[in-house]
Amino acid sequence: MRGSPMRRTGAILIVILACGLFIYSLSRVGAADLATGFRQIGWGLPLILLVSGARLVARTFAWRALLATPPPARAMLEATLAGEAVGNLVPLGPLAGEPAKIAYLRGRHDITGTAAALGLENVFYSLTIASVIVAGMSLLVLTVALPDELWTIAAVAVVAMLGLVAGILYVLMRRPADAGSILDRLPSWLPAARLRALEAKAYAFYASTRGRLGRMFACEALFHVFGVAEVYIVLWLLAGAPPSLADAFILESAGRVINVAFRFVPMRVGVEEVGSEAVASVLGLATGTGVLLGLTRKVRVIIWTALGVIVIIRRGLSLRSLSNS
Repeated sequence: MRGSPMRRTGAILIVILACGLFIYSLSRVGAADLATGFRQIGWGLPLILLVSGARLVARTFAWRALLATPPPARAMLEATLAGEAVGNLVPLGPLAGEPAKIAYLRGRHDITGTAAALGLENVFYSLTIASVIVAGMSLLVLTVALPDELWTIAAVAVVAMLGLVAGILYVLMRRPADAGSILDRLPSWLPAARLRALEAKAYAFYASTRGRLGRMFACEALFHVFGVAEVYIVLWLLAGAPPSLADAFILESAGRVINVAFRFVPMRVGVEEVGSEAVASVLGLATGTGVLLGLTRKVRVIIWTALGVIVIIRRGLSLRSLSNS
């Protein structure tokens, strides 16, 4: 499937639809209001970049916290930037972005434990993301009179994320040695023996990290705190007054929903602006607030992605080589 005409056609269609949504969202606001909004945000952009950079550091140190003898922090931060670049520029980025972090470190560091730690960190990251979505969408449903279609989206997000939380907790709390392998129920034609070996290694690594999980959770919590702070700063700059913390949390939660549902869209072009504007509108915020929030995120994503590309090039690698790892 890699490089096939069907995949290329699908990628082109995704880009066309995303660009159409992006243009539509800009046209709804108008050039004058967009220019005014960017002037209001302008001086605060360095602060927004600082907070968003702190998010990347927090996520990297959540990964690093799971390792007894981790690679140097600089190497892992560079790997995070490389993974962000691949994830943002390649369609279906999540399928390539995380493996790209390991590919970046390959050849210079022992990646066996590092890869296991990254996989486990992604499990806990998904757990915290799901929890934030449940909290934010529940707050939205309970405190705001929503249009039927937005209420449905929020309710579906809550139910889906509660299911994900339950599934992750079930997997984490299992003891295969006592309860048997989940893989015992797989069809006989699948490579069950190999999968059981991977399962055993994964649970063994998880058991070895018990004393380090607290630090990992603290870093994951900081990641989300910085996310709400970023939205709070943008809303403050646009309104010229401190916004509601609840509004900032709901918009960050909505951003997580968009990020999860549309990860296949490079940099969430169009869908983030339209989705954020819909939520900002029901929260009673000024017209264009959601679009400007999405555009601000685009600016910082572009900057961190560009830095990631530079890191990749300096390492003598390429987006293609990392995404195909």
